[in-house]
Amino acid sequence: MGSRSPTGSFDDAYEAGAACIYQTMDYLVAFRGAEYYEALCALHRELYGSRMGGRQTRYEEILWKQVKEGKSASQIGISLRP
Repeated sequence: MGSRSPTGSFDDAYEAGAACIYQTMDYLVAFRGAEYYEALCALHRELYGSRMGGRQTRYEEILWKQVKEGKSASQIGISLRP
């Protein structure tokens, strides 16, 4: 963590996001139970697609929308477009 380059910053954010997702999953299982977690996963697949490729595209669409609205990576100077 702590990179100063845009690419390094994006990598840092990605790793932090992955850690946050893991912690959330762990929390949901511990405090709500595996059934709740499975229901949430099913809802997630329904909203974003059952295939990782489709979900990745949907995630990127959401990220671009956030960037355009000034709510995401653009605030820290990261250009995601080639």
